[in-house]
Amino acid sequence: MITPNKSIPLKDSILYKCIYILEKDFESIYLVDLYKAVISKFDGIDEFLYSIDVLFLLNLVDVDFELGKISRC
Repeated sequence: MITPNKSIPLKDSILYKCIYILEKDFESIYLVDLYKAVISKFDGIDEFLYSIDVLFLLNLVDVDFELGKISRC
C-alpha cells in the first residue's frame, strides 16, 4: 500500500496520496486540522500518518511533536 506494484495501482499508494497534503495551502497547521481537511482522500488515519512520514523523510515538511504542528520546509 505504501508503494505501487503489480497489485496496487499508483492512485492507491501512499506516494500518490502525499500529493493531497502538499496541495493544501498552509505554512504551519495543526495535524488534527490538516487531517480534517484531507480526511476524504484517505482510507484511514494510518494512511495519513504514513504520508506525513514520507513527506518528513523527503524533507518536505517539518513536524513539531510538542505542539502537534506541521510546517512546510
